[in-house]
Amino acid sequence: MKKKVLISNAIWGKDYCAIFTRYSLASLLAEGNIPKLATLATITFHIVTTKRDRRLLVKDPAILKLKRYCQIEWNLVDDFGILRPPVGEGGAKY
Repeated sequence: MKKKVLISNAIWGKDYCAIFTRYSLASLLAEGNIPKLATLATITFHIVTTKRDRRLLVKDPAILKLKRYCQIEWNLVDDFGILRPPVGEGGAKY
C-alpha cells in the first residue's frame, strides 16, 4: 500500500499565482521531485486561494501537469467569509 502525502499551499493575488506556477511549482514538478514521489506515494496537493485566482490557476499549464501526479483539493477563502486576503508588504496576514 502506498503512503499518503499532503502538500498544502496558500496562493492568492495575480502576481503571486504567476510566481508560484512559474518557479515554485515548476521546481516541484522537476523530474526528481513530485514525479518521483508519485511513484512511491499517493499525493494530495491542497491549495487555498480565492475564487478569482482559482479560475486563473486551473488553466495554468503547471497546474495541468500537476494533475498528472496528484489529486488537487481546493479551499476557497471566499467560502469562509474572507473577501479580500491581505496583500502587499506589511499586510496583516495572520
